[in-house]
Amino acid sequence: MAKISIKDVAKHAGVSVASVSNVINQKTNVTEDIYRRVMNSIRELNYHPNLLARNLRTNKTRFIGVIFPSFEGIYSSMFEGLLYVLKADGYQVITGISYDLINLENDLLDEYVMLGVKGILIVSSSQDHNKFDEIIKKQIPVVFLERSFERKDYSSVVFDNENIIYKTVTQIAEKSPGTSIALITGNADLSSEIECLKGFDLACREKAIINKNSFSVSTNKEQIFSDILAYIGSLDHLPEHIISTKDIISRYLVETLTLFDIGSVKIYSLSGENWLTSLIKDNIRYLPRDGFKCGVEAARLLIKYLKAPLAHENVQTKIISNQPLDIRVPTAKPSLSKIRILLTANSTSETIVSLLPNFEKSLGVKVEYDILYEKELYNTIIREFENKSNRYDIYMIDLPWKDYLVDKGYLTVLNGYMNDRPKFIDSFIPEIKDTFVEDDGNIYAVPVVVGTQLILYRKDLFEDTAVKRGFFNSYGIDLAPPKTWTEYNLIAKYFTREFNRESPVTYGTCMLSSKPVGLIEEFLPRQAAYNGSILSGGKIAIDSIQNLRALKNMCTTWRYSYPDTSDFLGIDQIELFSHGDIALINTFSVNIRSVYSKMFNRISNQIGFAATPNRKPLYGQWLLGVNVYSKHIKEGYHFIDWATGDDLAILSSVIGGLVPKQTVFSNDRLRMAYPWLDYMDDYIEMSHTRESIRELRSGKPVNTYEIEEIIAFGLDESIKGINSPENALKDIQKKIIKWLKSK
Repeated sequence: MAKISIKDVAKHAGVSVASVSNVINQKTNVTEDIYRRVMNSIRELNYHPNLLARNLRTNKTRFIGVIFPSFEGIYSSMFEGLLYVLKADGYQVITGISYDLINLENDLLDEYVMLGVKGILIVSSSQDHNKFDEIIKKQIPVVFLERSFERKDYSSVVFDNENIIYKTVTQIAEKSPGTSIALITGNADLSSEIECLKGFDLACREKAIINKNSFSVSTNKEQIFSDILAYIGSLDHLPEHIISTKDIISRYLVETLTLFDIGSVKIYSLSGENWLTSLIKDNIRYLPRDGFKCGVEAARLLIKYLKAPLAHENVQTKIISNQPLDIRVPTAKPSLSKIRILLTANSTSETIVSLLPNFEKSLGVKVEYDILYEKELYNTIIREFENKSNRYDIYMIDLPWKDYLVDKGYLTVLNGYMNDRPKFIDSFIPEIKDTFVEDDGNIYAVPVVVGTQLILYRKDLFEDTAVKRGFFNSYGIDLAPPKTWTEYNLIAKYFTREFNRESPVTYGTCMLSSKPVGLIEEFLPRQAAYNGSILSGGKIAIDSIQNLRALKNMCTTWRYSYPDTSDFLGIDQIELFSHGDIALINTFSVNIRSVYSKMFNRISNQIGFAATPNRKPLYGQWLLGVNVYSKHIKEGYHFIDWATGDDLAILSSVIGGLVPKQTVFSNDRLRMAYPWLDYMDDYIEMSHTRESIRELRSGKPVNTYEIEEIIAFGLDESIKGINSPENALKDIQKKIIKWLKSK
């Protein structure tokens, strides 16, 4: 069958080739009739434009050439990082492997220049700058990764190898005075290896290490094993510690020592990031470097040049490793054999439970746990406290409960158990400090997960030309993520097939209606958007025009929602959205799994993220606090310190639920798996917490959960048409006042 061309489409549609081109390129000067005829012809003929050929003809290629010595070890992470940035900016990547052979590297460079690449990202095995000077003169920018040219002003992103090796040797010397140490590098002429040698020599001089030596091996993978064999065989006495600068060197070193039945040598290896595995594996202690971030920063440098070549200045960036060599283990293990914790049913609790063996092994403490749904959890906590029970040592609590529990004296002040309180506080993201540090400086509970509301939407639908055109024809505005709740409902209506037969999905949205949590989480961001509140001037003010507007909007949303969500949790809402038959939802970030999870298989590359309408999202936070009646308060704090510590924060965030630590929010690899992290700082800053309800006379905090149950019951009656919004708010106000008077 002959290949369909643009001329065939034009003939079939009865229009000019120029008209077909205008439709394909989404030009605006196309009538509705011509647009529909062309689109129908494209579908009927199954026509697919050859974008590559068109770009080559018009010199609009967006190719970036990448040359690495291999794609193993840290280079795999580096490639993932640069690909993440380049793809997001619409660039295509051409890859080549040099195997650290200069002639092969030069051949690849010549090939890329001939293909007309826009730029080159390279881990170069050469120290001859002439080749690169020629390329740069042709207006093709080059950014170097891992290795740089010391006397040339080229843009580069390298690792802090000198400092990592220096710290490693220093710690070894301090823990093992008089020890022997060796460093095995790759090609000693390359800048990355030169930096390692500098750090090694400096630390050896400062610590007066006499028994030391260094050795370089081939860059060829097959030759490395032979070189290591020769090195080991040449030594009269093996060093007690050997540091290698490459993963492959350390692997072959282990094999060689195994061959000679030598198991006493401690091996340390520079590597890529190891945040999903132990830092000790196969007798090798890994010294992690953030390869992903190196790739990200290099790609960003290149794109910055391509967007503004006349304003470009070469930049040399160094990726600093913040991960310590030592695994955090308390110096004195508590003598207690068992503690007990009470958790809520969410992904964060699942993560804590899955990692408990790590805590039990590190602390020598057995942990028992119970998991309850939110309402049952709250009632159990209150009952246990009222009975002055020490059954549980640690409770997971929702942020709105904290003020009430603190006021009642139910939680232990943790300050006295912290070795370095300012450092502990500063390890959390600054936006949440006020949520767990009291005005008097006391800390009663520590955040273990944070979340804020955001919009998830089907990006492919919002960018579809036909859908955008239909929406504009219906409402006279462009289809885009909603900035107001009124826009949210217009979009939800357009994508609900009951109201629009041409909708590509069945439902516009999925609104939670579980009591009280789901309905409260739907109502409060709307209430904030319309400037409503529960209290005003020390009086109950739920029956107000602002709250009425919020409730009416909520009732409208319900018409365009998946019908029965009364038993839904946030994760159920996300799962339903992932099936691909809902256009957009307002949800909590903590409910969203990685875009690489099986849940998002169908739509992982089609998900868009946006701020909650009116930029008034609800903020959520779960904390861990120690029962004031516990007999094991010190051990309880050790558990909280472990659960929120930097060592486990990234791993915990990968499994489920974002720990609000600086190390998590600055991790580029996590940002790839959780793209909304790019916006979380802004979302948290614009978010608001649940209103703190207090007794009308004393001003003391009250049981917020019970207030929310009253509100949710009235909201439920209103959205289901049992009661009008006006009467529902009046009834809610009366019930809240009555409840407060009874206290």
